[in-house]
Amino acid sequence: MDCPSATAWGLYHLGETMLDRDPARALALLDESEALAATVGSTFLTGVAGTSATSLRARGGDPHQALGRFPDLVDLWDRAGNWTQQWTMLRSLIAALVRLGRDEPAATLYG
Repeated sequence: MDCPSATAWGLYHLGETMLDRDPARALALLDESEALAATVGSTFLTGVAGTSATSLRARGGDPHQALGRFPDLVDLWDRAGNWTQQWTMLRSLIAALVRLGRDEPAATLYG
């Protein structure tokens, strides 16, 4: 029996374990988890997988691509009242801004 939610969670956890060892593979797994979770309406998993993938892009991948994801994810966590994930998003946004040489907005957020 196929269980997309369980598969998406498995992909997410595997992606998390590979963040430092193989960031490219981790990113692919996290993206796959996010997409699969979205197909079954698993908002929390869609959000955490998206948060992890966006944070990874902000720190070591394409910061421009990451910037495009922040508004939706910040809004998601704001609506959910989930401050743990919200702080992760804001820290990652600061990292992306620094990598892009946008020091003033990064410092403003940091402050």
